[in-house]
Amino acid sequence: MSDKIKEIRDNPFKAMLILSIPIIILLIFNETYSMIDTYFISTLGKTVIVAFGYIAQFYYFLNRTGKGIGRGVSSMITRLIGAEKYENINNIALHGCIIIIILTLLLQLIFLLSSDIILKLIVPESSILPTHIYLQCLFTFLIFVLSSEYFVELLNSEGETRLSTRIMILGVFLNISFDYIFIVLIKLGILGASLGTVVSYIITTIIFLYIYIFRKSHIIKFKKSAFKFDVSIIVEILKNAIPIILDSLMSTIAGILVLTALKQFAPPSTLIAFVLILRVQMLLFTPISGLSRACNIIVGYLFGAKRYKDVLKQMHNSILVSFLINILISVILILFLKIIIGLFTKDPIVLRETQKIFYVILIDLITFSVIHNGNQGLIAIGYSSHSFYSVIVRIVSLLALTGILAYLCKFGEIGVFSSLLLSDIIQGTYSYFRFKHFVLKEEKKSNTT
Repeated sequence: MSDKIKEIRDNPFKAMLILSIPIIILLIFNETYSMIDTYFISTLGKTVIVAFGYIAQFYYFLNRTGKGIGRGVSSMITRLIGAEKYENINNIALHGCIIIIILTLLLQLIFLLSSDIILKLIVPESSILPTHIYLQCLFTFLIFVLSSEYFVELLNSEGETRLSTRIMILGVFLNISFDYIFIVLIKLGILGASLGTVVSYIITTIIFLYIYIFRKSHIIKFKKSAFKFDVSIIVEILKNAIPIILDSLMSTIAGILVLTALKQFAPPSTLIAFVLILRVQMLLFTPISGLSRACNIIVGYLFGAKRYKDVLKQMHNSILVSFLINILISVILILFLKIIIGLFTKDPIVLRETQKIFYVILIDLITFSVIHNGNQGLIAIGYSSHSFYSVIVRIVSLLALTGILAYLCKFGEIGVFSSLLLSDIIQGTYSYFRFKHFVLKEEKKSNTT
């Protein structure tokens, strides 16, 4: 048994904090890169800024798709480690690689056949061309995006969050460097932003492959001898991963719905402000994301070991700690928000709108702590379908509330933002109580056998 696994079993809360720190650091680096990327893109004009708002929704889906397969596999692996059953772990990981390859080809085919139609339906006409240029490059090299995100989750399942963080931070620095080269020096515009992303993913994918093929110190090793095709493994991975992927698709749709509603009810300055504040929002949510991912790993181990009371305790601790850390970050961002947004625009109307939207996001902090941790917990215990159902609940609530508040009651952009807040509260309530229900159900089943 490795020292990391032993520490998780002996002190889950301490282990969660230790595992979460590298993940949070990585997320902060990622979001810092996103803000730098947004700065480079903002120099290309307001049309490209709006395009980037839509690009970010598609990129989120693709990024989460690779993570979705990785988390589908890692949820199986962490439970096997918790139950001390190591013999099938490598075979499961290799089956995940096959799914990544097939999924890449499928997504590329969908983009090739339908991208023109989809973009014309949802993206403002002036922003269609830059959106298409960026996405065309991204989809061409999609295998590296999905693979790199998949490999991160595999390393995390072994408790190797520090190593995965170091590799992905290298990727962030490479991305920033290539963005500067392609956008500023070579002047490739939006194509340069996309190239910077894919080149950094190519390099990190090569590093991950080297670790899994040549390094001997990990549980997961890519060897031909470990692979024995098993349809049941494919089914189990997809059973865990498809809800996560659909979750990200629904979240992308929700983001596009909000952008579309704002395009109709709010002035252009509000739409630009919302796109810019999304960059700050992701930075604000890094502690929630980092702790929920670490909680996912710990909960998987504890659930596999049938320590159900510790599972619930771990969930409550993660929600509380992530919320408290976010309060601290919120205070810092409130103090420096004007300076941060001022890097992207000097328009006084846009600056005023970003402040207003930012305060709306602050109200949502506790809800997001519950949503992220609740959904990651559902994934960890093998009920990932319910993390997807929670997003369906949110989408339906968002559509209904937007229709009532923005269209029927004619509250305009206030109705749109109010709908966002209320739908998040509904989703958070669903996620938490579903997670608690399934843990107590398994505990009861265990006590009666």
